Amino acid sequence: MPNNMWYTFFNITMPASQYAFLAAVIIVCVLLYLVNRTTDIDGFLNDIILFVIVWKLSYISSNWSEFINYPLAVVYFNGGLVGIYSGLLVVIAYELYKNRQNLHDGFFRRFYFIFFEMFALYNFFFLILTKVDLKLMIVSTIFYFLIGVCIVFTFRKKQYVLQIISMLLLILVTLFSLLEPLGIHQLKIALLVVFVFIWNIAYWLMVKRRDHVEN
Repeated sequence: MPNNMWYTFFNITMPASQYAFLAAVIIVCVLLYLVNRTTDIDGFLNDIILFVIVWKLSYISSNWSEFINYPLAVVYFNGGLVGIYSGLLVVIAYELYKNRQNLHDGFFRRFYFIFFEMFALYNFFFLILTKVDLKLMIVSTIFYFLIGVCIVFTFRKKQYVLQIISMLLLILVTLFSLLEPLGIHQLKIALLVVFVFIWNIAYWLMVKRRDHVEN
């Protein structure tokens, strides 16, 4: 992962990673509107807020003594990697619980679209905002841009097609990461593995339950 540089826009100073995250959220909202899934925008923003809350509050669990001495530190710091994993898992658990009586292919299709678009767009903007080798930046941004385009044109496919594509994307991103300085030892690879595993297992359990009910 390249160095996380800091930028100031409109008197707001944040690291490149947070600006990239914010840009990805905005673009996903626009894409949801363009593909006629405006009803999903509210749910998506709720998930983003929940993710950010968990990400920020997880700082407390990993820095308890500092939090006790300076409670306002939670405003300025976050839980780092633990917070990101916790945020993703909480959002997935929340969505599965909220829709437990109404799990269907459309639910998993929405998750596929939102997660992979956020993943591709975040990496796209982060690489633009971060000073890396020019050739690597050009190749990487094109790679993640193409992933985003692929998701837009495939998310309405049948579930088994999406499962195949998700595995192929995981393999492609892993292989592509070998060209990057940190190789496969990056957070994005772990997040992809976690999401693809949980997403596929949850769908398999839904199908098993649906078949049981029908029989």
